[in-house]
Amino acid sequence: MQFTPRTPGYPRLGSVQSDVDESYSTPNSDDLRVSSGEILVEDLRSGRQTPFMMDEPDMEDGDLLWSDNHEHDSEPLLGASFRIADTLSRPRLVCGFLLFVVLGMAPQFLQNAIFSETPMFMQMLPEGRAITANLLTAFFLANIITLAYLIIDSIWPLRDDIVLPTVLTIGVVNTILLSFFWDTSTEFISSTETSWPLLICAFIAGGVGNTSTLVLFNFASLYMPVFSTAVSVGYALSGFGASIIVWAQNPSSSNFPPDVFFLVATFVVVFCLLLYALLHIHPLGTQIESPDKELIEMARHQAPQTTSFLPLWDGELVRSVAPLLANLIYGAILTFSVPAMLPFMIPDGHESWLGYLNSIYLIFPSIGILVASLTYWKWPYGAIVPWLVSLLETLLAGYMFLAVMDATHEVFPSTPWIHGILLGIFVLCSGYRSTFVFMRIRDVHPGDSGVQVGKWAACATQFGALLGIGLSDLMIGLQLF
Repeated sequence: MQFTPRTPGYPRLGSVQSDVDESYSTPNSDDLRVSSGEILVEDLRSGRQTPFMMDEPDMEDGDLLWSDNHEHDSEPLLGASFRIADTLSRPRLVCGFLLFVVLGMAPQFLQNAIFSETPMFMQMLPEGRAITANLLTAFFLANIITLAYLIIDSIWPLRDDIVLPTVLTIGVVNTILLSFFWDTSTEFISSTETSWPLLICAFIAGGVGNTSTLVLFNFASLYMPVFSTAVSVGYALSGFGASIIVWAQNPSSSNFPPDVFFLVATFVVVFCLLLYALLHIHPLGTQIESPDKELIEMARHQAPQTTSFLPLWDGELVRSVAPLLANLIYGAILTFSVPAMLPFMIPDGHESWLGYLNSIYLIFPSIGILVASLTYWKWPYGAIVPWLVSLLETLLAGYMFLAVMDATHEVFPSTPWIHGILLGIFVLCSGYRSTFVFMRIRDVHPGDSGVQVGKWAACATQFGALLGIGLSDLMIGLQLF
């Protein structure tokens, strides 16, 4: 029988399975009592279950595990006290939510800041308009760092509370170096002047962003579920935060240079690190912890060491969602091929427009994600919806490409205003479609099979991103724009 607290607002991150003594608990009973020496702790994020033996002296067969009678809300579960979310005061709940929103901005903030600064790079670096494509390639190659972390963590489990501040500190040092060497170029390896320090720092920023994102969501799972939502909100707002700095900079008039821009970005991440430290030293950090924190930590510690982050091959399972996986690949090709051509949409002397286009690309997908989350339902023919949206994305991306290609731009005239409108609709559709697909996968394959399909979906997205970035690099290399 699965243990599920029934009090509204209870923060459920994991579940406990145990045999139940029917003399104490019936299908209509509000109480659950322990009757077995062994329980299973399930990590709801991975679906993995780990057995534990009941060795707590305070818990014996027949002890109260849960009751809807609030007199028992403080009764122990494995020696730990239950804490109900409703007991948190509203100010503490709001402060905790805002704290995790800011923390959620930290992982991708540096990566988004570098991308947002391309209007200045385009004017001052030897790559010119091609710099965006080079940076996107560096960001994608940074997945190697994340893969290395996953492999190491599967062999020698690492503590999230150590990895997260370490990785973010590396990001701070990386951004400080970037503020000094962003405009340095050399002919090292290549035969032309290349901004290698910038590209190397972009590679590190991508690794920091991808790795710390994984670790931060793991870390947030030790707190009440509402704070995992707060991390997601901050993750979505990180592009908006970077855009605000670019708007203040105004690339056309250059209110301040890129080195100041990156120092400001460094301050933002340092502020996030200080909030992380505050979470550990202030009583609020303990007050908002999940009641299941000890169980989740024990499950992670005792879980068998395995490369479970890799998807397992199941031909029948993969074939059942093949159209959805194909859509993720195709959609990622479109989504990741578009940003490299944004600099080519802007006439000379109007660099600020590129900042606005970059902001649209970073912010509008979050609106599409929100719309999909609020309007999704189980359509009888839901598998068709992503392809209909992909058709619209294809038309929008096709027009934007043709409008900037040398051979066709006179046939498809456009202005930055039109490009901005088309790009906004395009990335909104992209966020909507990808979210719809992942939610569709969750409905078609709930439980353990859904975990495996989710991993295949993530791989499909990364493969599509590789093809999309490669396509844009090829087109720029052929000087089609």
